[in-house]
Amino acid sequence: MGALGFSLFSFVVLFSLFDSQFATIDGLSRATTDALWQEHGSWSRKRPYRFWYLIFVVIICIAMLAAIPVGTPYAIWLMVAWISKLHMPMYMFALIYVNNKCLPKKIKPRWYDNLILILAGIELFVFFIMLTWDIFRPK
Repeated sequence: MGALGFSLFSFVVLFSLFDSQFATIDGLSRATTDALWQEHGSWSRKRPYRFWYLIFVVIICIAMLAAIPVGTPYAIWLMVAWISKLHMPMYMFALIYVNNKCLPKKIKPRWYDNLILILAGIELFVFFIMLTWDIFRPK
C-alpha cells in the first residue's frame, strides 16, 4: 500500500503505544505527586495538586522523548506494554481491596460490582500469561 499504508500503520502503532504507556506515566506521576503532597505539605500545598501532577507528567514525557534519539527504544516500548498487561489486573485487585476495606458502608461496591472486577482481573491476568508464553516460548 506504499506511503498510505505506512502512514496508517504508524498511526495505529502510535496510539497502541500511547495506550500501553499512559497507565505507566499516569501511575508514576500520581504516586510521585501523592508522596510530594503528603511528605512536603508545608510548601507543596501552596500550589494546587493538579499543578504538581502536570509537572511530573511533563518531566516523564520529556525524559521519554529524550530517550528516543539515544537508540531504538522499541525494546523499551515493548517491555512497558508487556508490564502494563500485568499492571492492570494488579490494580483491579488492589481497587477491590481498598474499596471494600476503606469506603463507608453506604458507598461500598455491591457484590456484583466486585464480581465483575474479579472476572475482568482474572481475564486480564490470563491474557498476560498468554502473552508471556507467546513471547518466551521455545521456538
